[in-house]
Amino acid sequence: MLILLISLCANAQELKNYIVTKEGEKVSLPDQVTLGRDYISFDGGPKIKNVSYMHKDLKMMVFSGRVWLLLPLVKKRELRLQEVICYNDSAILVKYWHDTAFHILIFDWNQNIIQPHQVMPAKFRQAKYIRDYIEPYFRDSHTLLDKMYKNVDDRDAENCLANIAAYKCGKRDITELMK
Repeated sequence: MLILLISLCANAQELKNYIVTKEGEKVSLPDQVTLGRDYISFDGGPKIKNVSYMHKDLKMMVFSGRVWLLLPLVKKRELRLQEVICYNDSAILVKYWHDTAFHILIFDWNQNIIQPHQVMPAKFRQAKYIRDYIEPYFRDSHTLLDKMYKNVDDRDAENCLANIAAYKCGKRDITELMK
């Protein structure tokens, strides 16, 4: 089971970490949360020690400049929070971790899968991966694509998506999906 511990050191003025429940309630998050395969938990303070939400009960999570949306997984049709890598006016590229690899999907704004599930390939194959899998949907996003190709050549970058989070390539804003 994957448990991702996320930490952020931020002052109170800049704190913009929250989840949005299916009912539309916006719940503020502390500086540290645990994101599991199907849940998110955090310390609720002195009166409520541990607060947990199942992914299926949320619409969105915003944390440390990154965004996760509740979207379907392909094979199981279960819903899971998936991290938004980039988006434009017609497509949303997301990733999630499963077993030993990142899995990538592309959705339209109605949250329909428009590019089926792909496992992130080995780094030496990622330039072709970008060209074949990502570029058709983000063709006009030259800055984004340049960053991805640079990541492929960068020895220190984990993969082509390294250091890219909720990258806006069009006029629409990802928070539209909170409604």
